[in-house]
Amino acid sequence: MLNYNPETVSTDYDECERLYFDEISFEIVMDVYEKENPEGIILSMGGQLPNNIAMHLHRQQVRILGTSPEMIDNAENRFKFSRMLDNIGILQPRWKVLTTLEDAKKFSATVGYPCLVRPSYVLSGAAMNVAHSDQDLVTYLGNAMSLSSDHPVVISKFIQDAKEIDVDAVACDGEVVIMAVSEHVENAGVHSGDATMVLPPQDLNDETLKKIRKICFDIGQALMVTGPFNMQLIAKDNELKVIECNLRVSRSFPFVSKTLDHDFVALATRVICGVSVEPALDCCTGCGRVGVKVPQFSFSRLAGADAMLGVEMSSTGEVACFGEDRYEAYLKGMLSTGFKIPQDCILLSIGSFKSKNEMLPSVKTLQELGFQLYASLGTADFYSEHGIEVKPVDWPFEEGGNGATELSILDYLVQNKFDMVINLPLRNTGSRRASSFITHGYRTRRMAIDYSIPLITDIKCAKLFIEALKRVGGAPKVKTHIDCMSSGRVVRLPGLIDVHVHMREPGATHKEDFSSGTAAALAGGVTLVLAMPNTNPAIVDESAFNLVRKLASAGARCDYGLYVGASADNYSTVKELAHLSAGLKMYLNETFTTLRLDDMSTWMKHLEQWPKHMPLVCHAEGRTTAAILLLAELADRPVLVIRAAKEKGIQVTCEVSPHHLFLTEDDADRIGIKRSGVKPPLVTAEDQKALWDNIDIIDCFATDHAPHTLEEKDSEKPPPGFPGLETMLPMLLTAVHQGRLTIDDIILRLCTNPRKIFSLPEQKDTYVEVEIGEEWTIPPAMTYSKAQWTPFTGMKVNGCVRRVVLRGETAVIDGKVLAAPGSGQDVRVISAVLPPPPVYQPPPWSHPQVRGS
Repeated sequence: MLNYNPETVSTDYDECERLYFDEISFEIVMDVYEKENPEGIILSMGGQLPNNIAMHLHRQQVRILGTSPEMIDNAENRFKFSRMLDNIGILQPRWKVLTTLEDAKKFSATVGYPCLVRPSYVLSGAAMNVAHSDQDLVTYLGNAMSLSSDHPVVISKFIQDAKEIDVDAVACDGEVVIMAVSEHVENAGVHSGDATMVLPPQDLNDETLKKIRKICFDIGQALMVTGPFNMQLIAKDNELKVIECNLRVSRSFPFVSKTLDHDFVALATRVICGVSVEPALDCCTGCGRVGVKVPQFSFSRLAGADAMLGVEMSSTGEVACFGEDRYEAYLKGMLSTGFKIPQDCILLSIGSFKSKNEMLPSVKTLQELGFQLYASLGTADFYSEHGIEVKPVDWPFEEGGNGATELSILDYLVQNKFDMVINLPLRNTGSRRASSFITHGYRTRRMAIDYSIPLITDIKCAKLFIEALKRVGGAPKVKTHIDCMSSGRVVRLPGLIDVHVHMREPGATHKEDFSSGTAAALAGGVTLVLAMPNTNPAIVDESAFNLVRKLASAGARCDYGLYVGASADNYSTVKELAHLSAGLKMYLNETFTTLRLDDMSTWMKHLEQWPKHMPLVCHAEGRTTAAILLLAELADRPVLVIRAAKEKGIQVTCEVSPHHLFLTEDDADRIGIKRSGVKPPLVTAEDQKALWDNIDIIDCFATDHAPHTLEEKDSEKPPPGFPGLETMLPMLLTAVHQGRLTIDDIILRLCTNPRKIFSLPEQKDTYVEVEIGEEWTIPPAMTYSKAQWTPFTGMKVNGCVRRVVLRGETAVIDGKVLAAPGSGQDVRVISAVLPPPPVYQPPPWSHPQVRGS
């Protein structure tokens, strides 16, 4: 690594095998090349300087990896590049080679001022200027000529009021494999290093993006690019023109890589080294967030420097922030540079009539937001005529100014009475860094800087900032799903659904209630639970159902649905609750409520009465599993009975709990004989293997979360059941880590299938981020369940929940539940009209719990 910049990460000697801390020049590069005798040199990661010496290295037979030096010269040399664009039919601003001053004046008169004066090889806009007159041309031309003796200096038509667009891309043998399109907020004429950039673009339509893509592909092919490249384009009046193309990484490569979640530099490196890569052109639309890059300036350290932006770069750094939209991201970026959001008084000083008129809606917005507006005399007159209350202020020595008893602009600035200054000069491009004569505009900008008053000098940035204030309403809040990133292997899952949970409220809130149970669910990555009806009172009629709905509405932190229970005599009435419930639960074996159904004729009555489009869920063990399968005469064959039923076309689904996948009867001694009781019971290792061998016919994973206290489990008559909401997902992620399951297996059985079977609505803006491979040991008690014990104590797992987002709000971050009681929603209320199931059709479902049976 050859690098002379101590501020960059690549200068760290730990980042490379050997670091040469020296300047990037032809002589130094050749010295290192001869000493190291490498396979070749990669130039495209070093900015402009390596490209400047590409042809010199090529003439010395140095092997350049990536794009050929001839093509680099074709792109860097303005004359060659322009001729190439003409040949492939791509538009460009009109230009001409400068050989004499008279030719330059004639060309400028032909195309009209302003014109851009620039050399062929440019670093950070050095020697570039915008000429607005013949006098400017005479002044600037000499400077440009003196800076570039080896390459011709050109002038080109400077297009005003146009949008500038940046394209970052990687190509392999001329074929583009990935690209990103960023739009500038400021009009063209501001150096890309000083510009505010938005990615993905928010104001470009599909047709424009299609044209940009074609231009990118055509130029990549014409230059036979192998590696990274960057282009700047200008858009105006539905026309796209190419300003330049650099066959190297640009300063925006890290920005686009992080915003789009694609490592452009890693991809470019693989391409350069000849490794085959898969195209990723679909990344242009982004990944659910907007990135905004804003510049950081140091004008306060440069006495007398004017803060106006132009074609020559003046920023000393940049900040990039993410947001749900550009307004949120822009405010975050501005605040990160030290900009303060105004609270009361704002000074407006706007030069041209056109700018005053363009700012009119934004100034009205400032008035609506309650700001006290001050303005220079001309600006105040204009906005006062349009019904906006603006207080005029003047400089103390200006004719017709305010009386001596009133404060002047100077006084307001010195006393820091302004919270922000918006100063839009009459001429907003091509200015020198130090003003040649003192204007009121310059004094205003300079004093705002000297007295640390937030200053905006670009009209597009001013409009964006004001709109952001209106939409965001002040400093943006931190949103972890947007603002936080993890360095581990983090996988994003959709919101997960547990279709079998016991909340114990009402009747046994010492074990669990909706607040604690749904907190445990969220901590375990579950965003929707379906709660069982065996509460006290049991949910068998409208009165009990309404009671539990009220309790759930007040306490639930995640979304929920409620089952109704089948009893011996409610088959004709419980169906009225079908549209409000998650489904009908039938207990065909032992249960600790009055819900057990022993009479097969009662089963038939519920089967006949319950609406056919609504799910019917059965707790079945042993022979009752076969009996409930629509009373078909199927043999009592564990697990395989479900496969046989499906093969016969019977509409049946089944679930399995993690404790039957990860525990066997051999674990009873470790857990404790009394504590290991569960219904159905833990099975042999052979039976557990049968479950894993037939995992393909298992429709759902479900915890059967049955929180009993240790005192109850250690009693003479211990109730069966395990708590499991906080441990299910880590156990399943461990199976993924071991190769026994895939992430898709988890999504299918904890999201896709439950939604289909129970006709559940999509949880919008809801997801779970998990880290696979993170090793930890399950403690004696998990954090949120009142049960305060777990049968998985001491087991090492390889996966954890990092973040849970529920409807766009962070509900869990690193194990801490942030969602408040009552923030959950009833899924049957969310979906006002219950749709028919998209896959499963009548006759009604039987959903036996066959965990190990």
